[in-house]
Amino acid sequence: MAKREHPLLNGIIAAVATAAASALIPAVREWVSTAAIATWSVIRSGWALLTDSYPVPGWVILITLVLACRAAFMLYRRLGHAPEVTWENSYREDRMHSALWRWGYAAGDIVGLQPFCLQCDAELVYEEQGPDVRRRLWDDTPIATILHCETCGARSTTMQGDRRYAWASVEREIRRRIRTGAWRQQVRSTEPLGSQT
Repeated sequence: MAKREHPLLNGIIAAVATAAASALIPAVREWVSTAAIATWSVIRSGWALLTDSYPVPGWVILITLVLACRAAFMLYRRLGHAPEVTWENSYREDRMHSALWRWGYAAGDIVGLQPFCLQCDAELVYEEQGPDVRRRLWDDTPIATILHCETCGARSTTMQGDRRYAWASVEREIRRRIRTGAWRQQVRSTEPLGSQT
């Protein structure tokens, strides 16, 4: 069905739109003229400050003022408030299973979990021992993940399960320490973790 236009309705809409526009124009004009006058006043005052006679040129005063404000802001940021100590910004390494574990966070989840040697701080490599995937279904020989250091030759630890299970057990322990607040003891430790043997 074709849409019909009603001349009376169109006339009412046009009249209301015209009345609204005519009511807004003086208010907008007044606001724009006030803003323009204030902006021009600031520009003239600034120019007068820069071009007037002083024992020191105005541009030197301006540069000094900008640098002083920047220094005051940096000092406020450094001394004004220390960052809050939370597990997300402070708890990123801990000792577990005879290794130093380091990680990061992304949206509250643990990411990049890696073990490091307590003696030389090299990244540890892992080796899985036990039946291969095809034989695990009927062979009940336990699977173990062995962490060792290729740099200094230290054998760090043997963990239960394959690599995924071993890493997941470390993540569970990290989350438990966060939940119970035990992570604070590690953060309060004054000695760097990687420096102890």
